Amino acid sequence: MCAGRRSGSAAGRAPEEFANTVTRLLALAEWLKGYGVTHVAMEAAGMYWLLVWHILGNDFELTLGDARHVKNVWEALISIFCRASGRFCRP
Repeated sequence: MCAGRRSGSAAGRAPEEFANTVTRLLALAEWLKGYGVTHVAMEAAGMYWLLVWHILGNDFELTLGDARHVKNVWEALISIFCRASGRFCRP
């Protein structure tokens, strides 16, 4: 799970990881709401996306993307983060 943040908001906070269980996905929903997230994009990965879709669909506008497209967006976000933060990031 990746959440993009506007510069200056919650800078320095470590990223969160959420397991694919009901309890942790409910925690994910609360975490996303805490950042004011309204839209969530995800890729279909096997059967794992179904529970996420069901739980997050109550509170967010969801988009299920093609894995190749989502991967390209993710790589672009990492690239932008690495340039902005000056940190070394693996390709």
